[in-house]
Amino acid sequence: MKRILLSLLLIASLSATAIDLPPLEYNDVNGQRRSMIVWAPDDLPANSPLVISMHGYNQDAGYQAGQSHWENCADSAKFVIVYPNGIDRAWDLGGTRDIKYIDWIMDEMVKRYGINRNRVYLTGFSMGGMFTYYYIKKQGDKIAAAAPVSGPDGSPSWSGTRRVPILHTHGTADNYGNVYNNVKNWANSENLTEEKYIEHYAGRGKAENSKPNSIAMLYSWTSSDPNDKNEVALLAIRDKGHWHSEDVGPGVSTTQEIWKFCKRYSLIPEAPRMKSIEPEDNSFDLTSEHRTFTLALGGELAVKDVKAQMTCGEVAIDLEVVEESNGSKVSFVIPEGVEIPDGTYTLTISNILNPTGGDPAEYSFTYSYGDTPAGDKYKEELAALIVRGWDAYNYTEEATGLSLTNARKRLKKNLEKYTDWSSTKPSAYEKACETLERDILILENSLSGVAMVQGDGASNNGAVQYFTIDGRPVTNPTHGTYITVRNVGGERVVSKTFVR
Repeated sequence: MKRILLSLLLIASLSATAIDLPPLEYNDVNGQRRSMIVWAPDDLPANSPLVISMHGYNQDAGYQAGQSHWENCADSAKFVIVYPNGIDRAWDLGGTRDIKYIDWIMDEMVKRYGINRNRVYLTGFSMGGMFTYYYIKKQGDKIAAAAPVSGPDGSPSWSGTRRVPILHTHGTADNYGNVYNNVKNWANSENLTEEKYIEHYAGRGKAENSKPNSIAMLYSWTSSDPNDKNEVALLAIRDKGHWHSEDVGPGVSTTQEIWKFCKRYSLIPEAPRMKSIEPEDNSFDLTSEHRTFTLALGGELAVKDVKAQMTCGEVAIDLEVVEESNGSKVSFVIPEGVEIPDGTYTLTISNILNPTGGDPAEYSFTYSYGDTPAGDKYKEELAALIVRGWDAYNYTEEATGLSLTNARKRLKKNLEKYTDWSSTKPSAYEKACETLERDILILENSLSGVAMVQGDGASNNGAVQYFTIDGRPVTNPTHGTYITVRNVGGERVVSKTFVR
């Protein structure tokens, strides 16, 4: 347990490190030299969203990144973030020069990353916020949702080709003046007249009274027509000035609130994409105790409409939605008293809908209940799989013959010695972490069992089932060393996997 805790502490200290942004890149756009910062997660899925975040007057892309930190949100939610630079640190609020530049950025991101044109979001601070309004009046049919920050519109009324959902954020100490009236007038011009006010706003998706001392206020305007899902909102931050507020303690994160607002919208409503399913798809040797399945999505869904059913031959089991499910994660449970005969089941989750409409999506997964041949098959060849020098023991302190106490002492000593270096001496800290990894391997030098990878494991895909040396399934292994068997193009590939 101590080793696991120390490993978690190490992970936490590493995850707190800021993401390093790439340098400015330069491109010739419509005969002019333009620059921008582009950041995308390494594991970016195809058809991902795009967020374009624009700096204020006399600022630049680096400044905008430094105050908004969109890359942290993009890393977890899996989208591309672009910080463009205006010419002479300003934006063209009267012509088409920068409108064409934003259009070019969209086209370029499609070429590089295959981003989803249906889910492009525009946001900006101060003059960048003013340009956001200016752009959606001209090109509203290209922007799924917009989020100006501290940049009001000079003529607040909708006049574009499409009614664009808007979240405007403003500090009340920032020449607040007529911001409320401006946003309200824009909303009313979009026929959004139903006003709601939350005095102490805790954040989208949270109970209204869950943060009674919050300095954030939310005004929102919607339509009286229940089929019209458009919304214009004003997020007002008490006593905040002219900046992009990330003061989460007493308030909310502007960046996170923008993303939560924007991600609900697309030019054409789309069902949210799947992020993960628990247990993993193709899991096998499940027991009757495995009765809950959790589907995580990359966007909100209409929970009340979704359905789930498991089938195996003539057996059909309807699952119930767990009450605690929310807009981006939904759990299903096999009702009490329902027996699950052994066999391979198809779990179908259907009628996955975007709350704003569109066509439904459906996902299917495969699960095997009861003993299956997969758990026994590997034992026939186990001797050939064990790498020379690795002892075949289940992971216990008695079996390893190591002094785990001394190894753990080294782990703790290294962690305490180097943790403070994560910000002051990053290169030395990185090297210390490598040493720590070697120490962890001391605890992992005995073979715990075999990890069988289902499906084609050529790209490390497929569900993994762990077994002890004597063939017993291991549920959620927390530590150990496993011989990993993958099927790559019909060939068996053997490697070592360290679970820590």
